[in-house]
Order: sequence, then C-alpha cells, then structure tokens
Amino acid sequence: MLSGQTISTDRTAVSNVSLELKPTSGATGGDADEEGGANDMDKLAEQAMAELEMALMKMQEQQRETENAQFKETAKKIRQAIEQSPDLKGLEKHLLIDQTPEGLRIQAIDREGKPMYQLGSGIMLPRIKKLVAQIAVP
Repeated sequence: MLSGQTISTDRTAVSNVSLELKPTSGATGGDADEEGGANDMDKLAEQAMAELEMALMKMQEQQRETENAQFKETAKKIRQAIEQSPDLKGLEKHLLIDQTPEGLRIQAIDREGKPMYQLGSGIMLPRIKKLVAQIAVP
C-alpha cells in the first residue's frame, strides 16, 4: 500500500492519495527477500524438505542403534561360545573385540607364552584354528 498527500503550490488544496500495489513477481504478503520473491509453494517445499531431512536423520540414528545392538549381541555370542567350549577354554584372552566406525573388529592376537603359530612357521596351532572357526560361525 502506498499513500501520501499532495498540496497545491498555493497551499489551498490538499488531497490524499492511496494506491494499492500488487506484486507481479509471485511474492506474497511482502515477505520476498529478493526479486522474484518467495510464494506459499516455495515455503511448503522448504518445509517438506526440512521434514524429509529430519526423517532421514532419525532413520539413520535408528539404523546405528540397531547395528550397535547387533554388534554387542555378536560379541556376546562369540565370548559365550568360547567359554562353553572345553577345547577353547582360556583362549578368550587371545581375542580383542571392539566396535569401530566401520563395524565390529575381531582380532586374534598372540599372548605371552601362548603363541598362535608354530615357531618359525605360518601354520596355525590347532587350538587357534578352533578359535578362528568359532569366530567365523558365532
């Protein structure tokens, strides 16, 4: 809305003028930030996009929580299987199980006085073969 007063040069006549200006660029309600403006459809699209992004973030968080629970359960099953097997008793100290951003990391490591391989060889000792087989099929 544009309005104002006009006064004649001799100051004898005063008139009020009002003029309603309508947007021609698609802007509504005077909330356009730039030429071309934003209309209600743009606002709805932005809102829908924000809702989709929130839903995606929530879904990703739920997926991470599910994976974390599965990783913990898998680690627990591996440890239980080793503890319950008479052949593998005592070998739980050879295992390091931890979670990384890439997934579940399971490491079979040498311990002092309890090697995993025959001395000077690449051949795994039978008890370590059983340990690795147990890890492969929890």
